Amino acid sequence: MKADKDIITLLQDQYTIEVYSSLQYMDQAAAVQKKGFDKLAQVLFAESAEEREHAEKISKRLYYFESNPGTLKVIVPPASEEVHQIFQDVLDLEKRTQEHLQECITTAEAAQDYISRDLFVELLKPTEDQIYAMEAQLKLKDILGVQNWLQTWV
Repeated sequence: MKADKDIITLLQDQYTIEVYSSLQYMDQAAAVQKKGFDKLAQVLFAESAEEREHAEKISKRLYYFESNPGTLKVIVPPASEEVHQIFQDVLDLEKRTQEHLQECITTAEAAQDYISRDLFVELLKPTEDQIYAMEAQLKLKDILGVQNWLQTWV
């Protein structure tokens, strides 16, 4: 089945975002695990796996439309040396993802592609949950102080 070209482009873009996010989470998890923050590493490795699941769903939708994810050129910057900066990096990434997903939903509705719209809505929920969690952690860091807050992740 063929789809609207705008939908294909948005699906491909979102696929790239999900792969990028997965790789970023994986890199961050390895970096914090090396520093002894095993609890945080587990959370980040789980987030990486969730992003791969999202990429898989998008990939299946693209192949349904007789398309594919396209060529990926993903460059993931190294994880920050400061653990609290990793939380800010995740927050920034998730906010960009949220904006893109909102655009995807609007475009899919206009194209009357309700299955793709539902997929984008499904991906938006964990994105918004992650934004909430990162904002809460950064506020907690400010309340407790960096050193006390870091102890909660050991």
